[in-house]
Amino acid sequence: MTASAVHAQEPRAAENPGAEQASEKQICRRMQVTGSMLSGKRTCHTKAEWVQIDKANQDAYEQARRARGMR
Repeated sequence: MTASAVHAQEPRAAENPGAEQASEKQICRRMQVTGSMLSGKRTCHTKAEWVQIDKANQDAYEQARRARGMR
């Protein structure tokens, strides 16, 4: 890579310096404990991790629903 190519790539990072940090920002959710109205557990993950967790939960729900013969 030439020096001009290196300098050409640098402004992109300077244009949006918080983009990388935003994707790593922790998002916390309070998880309700079954059988208790008062206790709960706070769980923190990045946005990408929450997307994966939500998808896995949805997939598990759909699989259980199909196994029970529900539509």
